Amino acid sequence: YESVPSGILRKELGIGEDKIIVTSVGRVVETKGHSYTIDAIKLMHDDRFVYVVVGDGDYLEVYREKCKEEIANGRVFLLGRRSDVYSILKDSDIFLFATLNENHSIALLEAVNMKCCALVTDIGGNPEIIRDGISGVLMPRKDPGAIVDGLIKLKDKGTRKKYTEAAYIECKDKFSVENTYGKLEKIFGA
Repeated sequence: YESVPSGILRKELGIGEDKIIVTSVGRVVETKGHSYTIDAIKLMHDDRFVYVVVGDGDYLEVYREKCKEEIANGRVFLLGRRSDVYSILKDSDIFLFATLNENHSIALLEAVNMKCCALVTDIGGNPEIIRDGISGVLMPRKDPGAIVDGLIKLKDKGTRKKYTEAAYIECKDKFSVENTYGKLEKIFGA
């Protein structure tokens, strides 16, 4: 975290410090819940929220079509595939992960590691990483209204900071290399 520079994304996209950057990272496909994210963007009328989509997939065209106005107004940015995801996440305030199914998300762990507050669907391995109201916000899948409600809950910078710190500490403890190898040693009797 400390070695990744901050401020690069805001400067590149011209996003002021008064804006809340909501970032999605990963494949931009239907199964990652992007149709519900688009609906939530349309429902959310607070222009302090700015949405950044990082990754490739067929839903980029859907964003371009359905979010023309938001893209033109600088509320939605489609960055495509990027190699600087850590610096993007470090500048992001909220990691939005509306996926419809997921095992154990590396993208979510990377967001937590970059101290980006998590708003994720309550499915698969996500609740193993994020505890609702303690280290982030869990929401039902396929629910644009829940995305909007989650964003509103995370509007407060102090709340985001509290959740982010809790998630970072929990994940560092649960998913560190040392802890993971220790568990594997017990399983395999090494």
